[in-house]
Parts: sequence; C-alpha cells; structure tokens
Amino acid sequence: MAFLWVSSGYCVPLPMAVTISVSHKGKSYNVQVHLTSTVSSFQAQLQELTSVPVENQKLLFKGKRASAKGSDALEIFGLKDGTKVQMLGSTMEEIGGLRAVEDEKKQAEQILRDRETQARVCQTLSTGIALRLFDSDISAYDRRILLRTGPKLQPRV
Repeated sequence: MAFLWVSSGYCVPLPMAVTISVSHKGKSYNVQVHLTSTVSSFQAQLQELTSVPVENQKLLFKGKRASAKGSDALEIFGLKDGTKVQMLGSTMEEIGGLRAVEDEKKQAEQILRDRETQARVCQTLSTGIALRLFDSDISAYDRRILLRTGPKLQPRV
C-alpha cells in the first residue's frame, strides 16, 4: 500500500486500486476500482460495461450474494487484486423483449377466447335455442322460416 506524506507530519494511506474480474453471461470484464470506492460506484461502472441497470444487478462473491448498502466501501468484502465476482442481471432491452412476448401471448389468448365465444354463439343460433329467448318478439311464421333455413354463420378458424 502506498502512503502520502501530509505537511502536518502524518502519513495517510492512498487508496489502492485493484482489478476485479467480473463475469456476466459468459463474458469477463476487468474493472479497476479503489477499495475505498462505494458499492454503488462499482455498480455504476458495471452498468456502463454491461448495460445492466444497478437495480437489476446481483453480485456474487465467493459463491454468496454480496449484499451491502450502496454507500458501503468495497473493502468490507475483502476484495483483493484479481478477485472474481459473478454478476447476474438482465438489460432493459432483454426485459422489454420479455414484456413484448408476454403481451403477444396475452393477445393471442384473448383472440382464442373471442373465437371460442363466437363459435358458441353461432352454434346456439343455428340450433334455435336463441330463438326461444326472443319468442315474444318473433312471429310464428318468422320462427318457422328461421328454423327451416337457419342462419348460415360459421365460426372463424
């Protein structure tokens, strides 16, 4: 560790820069940090490198999740030069893609429900059950004509 001689006669340790090897989705990034840096500044560096927002980042160190406040210094983790850290997390583009897929799936399910409902209505009309519901509005002659010919509605496929 390097020291700085201060005019008042004290030696003050200089922050030591170390290289941390961060792996994310098969890629490895070497990040230069000072151990006195905060966790949030380290995560901001990782965001610039990987496009993973800080709130989506999960850092694993020695197989365990490195849980700390953003204001904590990196030195509390016992990081050394060459330490390996695993980062988990998704970029905003990946999250947006997942939401788009979910929206498409919901839309397809809604279309299938609508088609099923339309098929039931068409079947109900063709069997004459619906005519009984409107019996008072339809004359006997109109009812015979409708039952004989029946609506020619077919469900969409």
